[in-house]
Amino acid sequence: MTKEEFIKTGLCEQYVLGLTTPEESKLVEEMLLTYPELKGDCRGLENCMEKYARAHAIPPPATLKKSVLSKIDEQDAMERAARNNYSIPKWVVISAAASLVGLLFFSFFAWNEKANAENKMAILSTEFQQFQKDCEQVENEKMIFASQNSFLKDPNTTHIHLRGEDNTLVVAYWNEGKDNAYLKLENLPAPPAGKTYQIWADINNEMVDMGVINYDDKKMISIPHMANAASLNITLEKEGGSDHPDVSQLKVSGVI
Repeated sequence: MTKEEFIKTGLCEQYVLGLTTPEESKLVEEMLLTYPELKGDCRGLENCMEKYARAHAIPPPATLKKSVLSKIDEQDAMERAARNNYSIPKWVVISAAASLVGLLFFSFFAWNEKANAENKMAILSTEFQQFQKDCEQVENEKMIFASQNSFLKDPNTTHIHLRGEDNTLVVAYWNEGKDNAYLKLENLPAPPAGKTYQIWADINNEMVDMGVINYDDKKMISIPHMANAASLNITLEKEGGSDHPDVSQLKVSGVI
């Protein structure tokens, strides 16, 4: 079993809670020896459980309180009977009272421990699910980065500078042999409220819509590749985009 497969079983959490069978405990201990880095995860789970237990004391249910009070009333009745009826030895009453208190204490302790364990397991399960989502997101971002890096290193990829007024610059990464291209919004400001940027390809003197741009000045933005495009142009349009470019709102343009 690989480390990743072991993590997905949830045995580490159950081991910390003491809920594993002897066979499962043996498997966990073998995995900890094989992958020492898992010990840090287990210690982290133990610390998390301890902090949570201290911060989230679970009150007993009202029914338990009612039951305890009822038992106390019964005990009072037994003591009164002991005082009024000498046929019941006092040591019997004391022994019964001690047994009753012990039983009630054990019942409450067991219920509280079970409730704590269930809550901790639910929290750990939620945190583990979020951890898995974070890992998946990181893996997706790594794949995207690798794809972009391969695209940029391709000798047929060219850099097209789309320039506008006030030294506004957008760089397009264009490759005639690929089905996609990328934009890097170097210093293009964010569009105002109710507006969006839209990119157009000049093909045979006609502006062809390439779609609206999801503004992000930190990452490369994927755009479609248009064969036989003579230039790329970005205009500011109404939110949602337009069927025809507003040339009066041309922000940057560059020849391919």
